[in-house]
Amino acid sequence: MLTPLSGAVDTTLINVAGAVVGLGSIVLALSWWRYLAR
Repeated sequence: MLTPLSGAVDTTLINVAGAVVGLGSIVLALSWWRYLAR
């Protein structure tokens, strides 16, 4: 019924989740580096 729309929403959610995971990993890496460097 709304297959194309749901497909687009799924793709958007996957992209957003990937961006959140990427930013989270960067933040964790920076905080770990600062913890080691102090």
